[in-house]
Amino acid sequence: MVSFLRKNKIVKWYIEYQWALYSAQMIFLWLIFVPYCYWGKDIPGVIIAVAGLMSQIPLGLFWKSFNRPILKIEGVEFNELTIHGEWVYKINSVIVRNIGRSAAKNCKGYISVWNINKEEKKIRVCWTLSTERPNATINVEDYEMLNVCAFYIKGAVNPDTKKPPPEIIIPTELDWVDHYKAASRYPWEFRHLTKVDFGHSGDIKFIICVTAENAKVAEVLVKSDEINKKIITIEDLR
Repeated sequence: MVSFLRKNKIVKWYIEYQWALYSAQMIFLWLIFVPYCYWGKDIPGVIIAVAGLMSQIPLGLFWKSFNRPILKIEGVEFNELTIHGEWVYKINSVIVRNIGRSAAKNCKGYISVWNINKEEKKIRVCWTLSTERPNATINVEDYEMLNVCAFYIKGAVNPDTKKPPPEIIIPTELDWVDHYKAASRYPWEFRHLTKVDFGHSGDIKFIICVTAENAKVAEVLVKSDEINKKIITIEDLR
C-alpha cells in the first residue's frame, strides 16, 4: 500500500504542493468564507484588499515548488579503477539527474549502511569530477555521476599479512584514496566496507542519498550483486 501511494501521481502532486494548498485553504476560510458569513455580500473593501494581498502567499509557495529542481537517481555506469598499477576494481557510479525547472545547487552524495546491531553508518562519497569540486551544481535536464563503491576484480594479496585486498572500497568526498589515512594509495588503506557493515552475509543493500541547497533529498535503496560486482536494483524511497 505504501509503495502504491509513493508511485501514485495524485499523491505525489499533493505532497509537492501541500503547503500552497494549506495556505490557500486558510486564506479562503478566514478572509473570504468567514467574512461572507458575517457581512454577506457587503464585505468591507479592506477585507477584500487584505485577501487579495494574502493570496500572494499560496501563489508564491506554488511557484517556488513548481520552479524548483528535482533530483532523481537513475541508472548505473561502470568503470575500472587501477591502484598502483596492480589492483583492479570495478567502480559503480549512479546517475543523478535534475528533472526540475532550475539548477540544483551545492549537491552532496552519501551512502548509508547498517551493521548487525542496526546502527547506521552514513558516509560521504564523491562525484566523478571530485577533484574539481566536492559539491556539484546540476543544471536543468543535466546529470552528474556519483561514485558509490568499487568491487575488487584482481590483484595480489597483501605481502605482509597475505590477505586479499578489501572486497568493497568506497571513496571520500574528494577522491578514491582516503586522504586521512593513505600515504601510498594501496587498497588496504582505502575506506572499505565489510560484511559486518551490511548485517547480512551475501545480502549487500544500502541507501544512496543526494542532498542539495535548494531541492528535496533524493534517496534510493540499492542492492548489489557481489558475484557480478555491480549494483543490480535501484528502488526510489521518496
